[in-house]
Amino acid sequence: GLSLLILKQQGITSLQFQSLKEISAGNIYITDNSNLCYYHTINWTTLFSTINQRIVIRDNRRAEN
Repeated sequence: GLSLLILKQQGITSLQFQSLKEISAGNIYITDNSNLCYYHTINWTTLFSTINQRIVIRDNRRAEN
């Protein structure tokens, strides 16, 4: 299962997760968001509660932009 899915949301520019402390179950899938910035500044694995959780992040706005 997934805990977080952000897919093809062209209007999103940032995630605004200032208070997010834990993702207790499920995986993260963030892809095809051409205007999404700052996703790379989050250390996703520190939010996981199990070693089985996975991250798929691709085809968003390039980090250097």
